[in-house]
Amino acid sequence: SEAEHNFSFALDKKPAMFRFDPGNWVLKKLNLSVPKGMLVHQVQNDPSVMGRIYAAQTLAQMGGDDVAAILGKAAKTRLFWGVGAEIAAILGTMKTDAARDALKGLVKVKHPKVRRSVVNALGNYKDESVAKLLADLVTSGKEKSQFVLADAVNALGRTGSKLAFDVLKEATTRASWNDIIAIGALSGLAELKDDRAVAIARELAGSGKPMQARPAAIACLGKYAEKSEDALTALHDLAESEEGRQFTLRMSIVNAIGTAKSASSLPVLDKPKGTSHDGRVKRLITETADTIRSAAQDQGQ
Repeated sequence: SEAEHNFSFALDKKPAMFRFDPGNWVLKKLNLSVPKGMLVHQVQNDPSVMGRIYAAQTLAQMGGDDVAAILGKAAKTRLFWGVGAEIAAILGTMKTDAARDALKGLVKVKHPKVRRSVVNALGNYKDESVAKLLADLVTSGKEKSQFVLADAVNALGRTGSKLAFDVLKEATTRASWNDIIAIGALSGLAELKDDRAVAIARELAGSGKPMQARPAAIACLGKYAEKSEDALTALHDLAESEEGRQFTLRMSIVNAIGTAKSASSLPVLDKPKGTSHDGRVKRLITETADTIRSAAQDQGQ
């Protein structure tokens, strides 16, 4: 019943590592206060998945170039792919040159789910060497996982590199399962902040284009619509189109218009609200319109 408990244990020798709740049965947030050497041993040798992940998290908080190298090595474990994926994500949060280099050394690990995590983490680094690595990965033809390629083009856009646009433009035309590569490329273009993306997104959001990728194209337009009149006009045209009545597209259009927060969109939202019979759509339109009005008031419009 007490908030804090202290325990002392007599040991025959210095322990190699400290394991709390080894089976991870307790729902918790664990903060380890353990010597660095014990954590290094644990991240490499703990027989449990979560033990290694907790050790990796604590090491990352300590920081240091040596830690990044240790985590890069630990991510190659054969224990379970989830350990490598989590450690790659942790390296992505460290935002140091050493962590970036550790991730670059992991792009060819065997398990595709780990590679997905690696390329996603690399997207956190606005670095030309990272952009070139991701661009080469996408264009070389050596990467066989469509999921890795989809995440790689997304990450490439997040780097903000000038190398990205042409690679992403080409990726929007690639055939893939459920158009996941095109979706990733459109998401990358949305993050790239290159106005040339508006024309691509407008085309792919239009009638007759692959249905799976159209919501991503609409979301991309929403990212640019705050500053691009062409993107906002495209969203308004879609909202007023016959195809814009389809549930998935309508929800995507309203969300994208909400991202732009333009007062000129309020009359456009009135029409789909009056023709929608789905309560989810009506609620989203109402909430979006309220958000736009609030933003307009804050800006004194």
